[in-house]
Order: sequence, then C-alpha cells, then structure tokens
Amino acid sequence: MKRLYFSIILGCIILVSACASSKDSYKVVNLSTNNGEKETTTGFQYMLPKTLIAVEVEVEKNEFEKGVYAEFATSLLGLSDVPSNNNAKYSIRNINISSIAEPDPKNVYFVDLGNSGLNLDICPSGILKSVNKKERTEVQSKSFHHKEEQIFAVKEQEGFADILLQPKKEMPKRKIFIQTDSSIQELPMLPTRKDSDKSAEAKAKEAADLIMSLQKKRISLISGEFEEQYNPEALQFLYDKLNALEKQYLSLFIGKNKTSTSKKIFYVDAANLTFNNGKSDVSLASFSENKGIETNESGLQGDIVLHINNLNTLALLSENQKKSEKKTVSEGFVYRIPEMVEVSLNYKDISVSKKMPVAQLGKTMSLPNKKMKIVLDPETGALQEAKIIKK
Repeated sequence: MKRLYFSIILGCIILVSACASSKDSYKVVNLSTNNGEKETTTGFQYMLPKTLIAVEVEVEKNEFEKGVYAEFATSLLGLSDVPSNNNAKYSIRNINISSIAEPDPKNVYFVDLGNSGLNLDICPSGILKSVNKKERTEVQSKSFHHKEEQIFAVKEQEGFADILLQPKKEMPKRKIFIQTDSSIQELPMLPTRKDSDKSAEAKAKEAADLIMSLQKKRISLISGEFEEQYNPEALQFLYDKLNALEKQYLSLFIGKNKTSTSKKIFYVDAANLTFNNGKSDVSLASFSENKGIETNESGLQGDIVLHINNLNTLALLSENQKKSEKKTVSEGFVYRIPEMVEVSLNYKDISVSKKMPVAQLGKTMSLPNKKMKIVLDPETGALQEAKIIKK
C-alpha cells in the first residue's frame, strides 16, 4: 500500500513538472532551411536583418543657358564673343558612406509558441526587436531615399527680363515709392508690354533700349542730375535696383548660369561579393565632367570604386562554433554576431573611409530554449540583452 501511495505521489510530481515545462516550451524553426513549412499555425514569424552599404555621391551641375537674343548682342549692344551654345559641367562635391538594414530572406524563422505565452516585439518589416520586454522601444531605423534626389541649390532669378519672353499677358501695374529728404519719389519702373506679336529682332531691340535707358538712369543717379536729393540709403537702394534690372535684361543677350546639386545613392549587398584575401572591389559608376554620373549597367569598370576589407574578427568564433554545433542542438531564438568591415572610396581629392558591422558576413547563434528576456539590435540582429526569466 505504501508503495502504491509513493507511486501516485511521484507520478503527480512528474506530471506537474511536465505541465510547467510544457507551459514555458516553444520552438524556433528556420523556414529558410525547412522549405518554409510550419509545423503549426500558432506562432509568429520573424526575420534577421542584413546590412546594405550605402554610398551617397553628391554631384554639382554648373549649367550655362545661352541668351535668347544672343545673335543680336553685337548689332544692338556692341558685345563680342557672346556664347551661342548651351553647356553644362559636372563635379563631385562630396561622398558619404553609411549603412541601412533590411530583412534578410535567407534568415526567416517561425516561433512555435505552444503554451509559452511569449511576448514578441517585431518591426513592421518583420525584423525581431525583443522578446518578453515589458516596455517597447521605438526604433528609428536609418534609411535613405531609394530614388535619386534632385536638390536645386541655386535657382536662376526670374524678374522683369522674363516679361519679354512670356506669351500674351498683361503685367499688373505696380508702383514703388521711396522717402527722400524732402518728399516721396516714385521709383522709375519699366513700361508694361502691350503687344507680344513681335519678331525676335523687335523684342531684342526693345530689350536693348531698356538696357540703355537703365544705364542712363543709373548714371544720372550717380551724377546727381535728379531734381530731388536722396539720402544715402535711398540712393543705394535705387542704384541696386537699377543695376539688378540691367543684369536681368542683359542676360537675355549674354546668357546666364545656374547651379544645382543632386544626390545619387548606391546600395551594395556584401553577401553577393567575392572576397580575395578578405578584400573586394565594387565598381559603382563612371563619372565625367560633361555627362556626370553614368551607372555601369554594361558591367564595365568605372572610376568610382568601393573598396571593402573584411576584418575577419570572427575567425576564432567560427572554429568554436563548429565544435559546439556537433555537441548541442538548440531550438531557441536565433541572433547574429556581425562581422566588421572597413569600407573606403577614393576619388581625386575626395577620400572617405568607415568601419561598420555587416550582419550577413557574420555568424548566426542560438539561445537556449528557455523563457528569456531578449533584446536584439534591429540594425544588425546582434544580441544586446539576454536574461532567463525565473519562475
């Protein structure tokens, strides 16, 4: 009878233990090596990140736009050697190297929750951030615009000179008055255009006459031929206005320059590269002063080359991992230990170099299959915190 009671009590202890164990049990399955098959539908799917090396090249474009009346510059204004063709010159202003993270399709995992009641915090992209962490941390992931940005740094000024180039359109009448020492004077304004159906030569003649008129007004202002005496501030204001108007009209004959800057971003996945003695070179694009950046779609070698040097910081870990893999098999959460690389790019007088972790060049490791508090770096998948939760 005593043996029977002892057997019943022992069985109850084993049953309670098994229930407690099954309550906290879960299993992490690698879908990338399991043909994407899930053993159950009760669970979550997460991914580890991979690193893309981002190379941002900032290009400046100096563009000359010939004057619409360039052919009349000599006959109407007596100007010589006026450019008659449009042209543009490009130059590289700056190069920046950084990294961004995106989900790695080769590292997709399914967490079979069972009855464990795990609490997973996963990014919208599917990258795991934490397990059983009470407070959620908002992660501001580094990102770039995947489309080429066009940023105009200097825009050509539009003013009274553009009136002559517009279609039929009446300009609103506007007057500007300025305070002098003894009275209020009206600032000389250019007449509005009433007829746009004129030949190019007639319009050029009109612009040339306005230039001559502005020059005379400016000379009169400097020489003091106006009836009223202006204070120094008013005199400077009038002079600057007349000078600006003359330059705008003059650009119709001699042309104008405008400068803009644009950014082109290249993304490199180090996992797709071939390393020779830990080094790999990537030809990103070609550059010329006349054409700017040209991508190497044909596979030809360009002069913008990215150099990647694998620092091989995980060599010792690789040997130890091979030994441990033969002894133990874990079904816990998988994380990354990223490899460090040095990335550099040299172009003429621009030189940039940066060390950074690259997730997919590193190793994947598994944690014990226990109820734990786990925090991962969403940029690399590296383990930031791991703590077994005591019952």
